This record gives sequence, C-alpha cells and structure tokens, in this order.
Amino acid sequence: MNFISDWRRVAAVSLSFWMQVAGLLVLILPEIWFALTGQDYDPVFAWWTGVLLLLAGLIGRLWKQGVS
Repeated sequence: MNFISDWRRVAAVSLSFWMQVAGLLVLILPEIWFALTGQDYDPVFAWWTGVLLLLAGLIGRLWKQGVS
C-alpha cells in the first residue's frame, strides 16, 4: 500500500476525510463516556449522526475535487 505523495495536505484540507473522522468519533466517544461515567446518552441520535457523517465522507470522496 502506497500513500499519495501529498497525503499531509490532503488530510489537512479534505472535507471527506474529516467527515469520516467525525463520524467515527460520534460513534465511539459516547460508548467510552458511558463506560467511564455510567451516564447514558441517546444511542439512536448518536448512531444516526455517526452514520450520516460517514455517508457525507463517502459522498465527499466521489465529489469532483479541484487540484490546488
């Protein structure tokens, strides 16, 4: 597996990358919070928010991106 040559710039400015990171965090952090504190959250809201962010990231990968 080879990374693209300018992977640092792409990771810094890629909306699709950050949407996928946010989606994973929305799915994982509430579980960690519950495990540490015992305070519950709305799992349906967290799940749908995470899924929608991940989908936005996937759609962003298909969106035509300009070269700067």
